[in-house]
Amino acid sequence: MAATVLTGLLVSGCADTINPVLGRLSLGRDAGPLKPPVRVDQGRFAYPEEAWEDRVGGTVWLRLHITAVGRVDSVTVLESSGNATLDSAARADGLSLRFAPAESGGEPVAVWAHLEVIYPLPQEVIVDEP
Repeated sequence: MAATVLTGLLVSGCADTINPVLGRLSLGRDAGPLKPPVRVDQGRFAYPEEAWEDRVGGTVWLRLHITAVGRVDSVTVLESSGNATLDSAARADGLSLRFAPAESGGEPVAVWAHLEVIYPLPQEVIVDEP
């Protein structure tokens, strides 16, 4: 009985089926009393193929500017994962997020927020072959 090692987090093991995990959105301490924005669209976050093949994972903290209409118009890397490929992908994909905008006094307002993007490390799964 031979054992084959497959790379993947899901049964299919394909990089295009493994998505980063988006953490909780947080506002700065100086945000004041307001209703925070709510993510309404996950966006197009994908695990970069190069990072997947190199078996690289990590966490990127993004700083997003969410407009009064719920679009992200600016993204910067607040804290790097230590891997330029993951940082670049998170930054680019952050622009695809959509939100119900923050509100202050019942009116939509633009805010700066922080978002954690986790790229889970590919795990080895041992599958027995007959």
